[in-house]
This record gives sequence, structure tokens and C-alpha cells, in this order.
Amino acid sequence: MLYLERSTEELISEAPSIRSLITGVVNHLPEELADRLNAAAFIDSHRLWFSRARARLAACKEHLKSSGAIDVQKAEVLKHKAAIDALTAEPATLDAKASTLR
Repeated sequence: MLYLERSTEELISEAPSIRSLITGVVNHLPEELADRLNAAAFIDSHRLWFSRARARLAACKEHLKSSGAIDVQKAEVLKHKAAIDALTAEPATLDAKASTLR
């Protein structure tokens, strides 16, 4: 499978330590390239940040789903409350009509 077809999460979880890969070849590379690769070796420290960010995104999605469900439930409750208010107001108007008829 090509790397472009794989998920970022899968690639990061399976990636070996860049520092360990570079250590074996750094002495055979030009100094400028070795300096740039050494800076790239610090990508390993971003694994933790990536997993934390992924967890925050998942929690945010769950929160949005639950808040959306709460909004739907609130709208439904308000609809039922309006129906109940209409039904409770109806006997009062019927009593008023009955008293005027008497």
C-alpha cells in the first residue's frame, strides 16, 4: 500500500524513531544535509502532541453531537409545552363562555 493511501494516524503509529534512522547515516552525509535532518529528527516529539490533538478533536466532535441532540430535545420540549399551555388555557376560555351563556 502506498504511503499516500494510508491514514496519518496509521503512519505515525508505525513510524520508527527518526532519530534512530538518522544516527546510522549522519556521519556519511554532507554537513548541511545532516544539520537539516537533525532538525527533522525532532518530529518524534510531536507524536504526543498529535495524539493529544486527536483526542481533543474527538472530544469536541462528541460535544457537538451531544449539544446538537440537546438542542433538538429542547425544541421538542418547547413544542410540547406550547401544546400543554394551549390545552390548559382552553378550559378557562370555555368556563368564560359558559358563564356568559348562563
